[in-house]
Amino acid sequence: MEKKLSVVSGFLFGLIFLLHLFRLVYGIEVQVGTWAVPRWVSYPALLLFGLLTVLNWRAAFKN
Repeated sequence: MEKKLSVVSGFLFGLIFLLHLFRLVYGIEVQVGTWAVPRWVSYPALLLFGLLTVLNWRAAFKN
C-alpha cells in the first residue's frame, strides 16, 4: 500500500512540477480571481515539487 501511495503522489507532484516548469519556459500568465500570480511563485514551487517528486519516487522504489 505504501508503494502505491508513493508512486501516485510522486506522479502528481511531478505533474505539478512540470506545469510550473512550462509556465516559466513559455511565460504563461496565471490569474486567480483578480490576482495575477507573479512568475517568481513558480521558482520555489519548482524546488518544492521537484524535491517531493524525487523523495516519493525514491521511497517507492527503495529495496
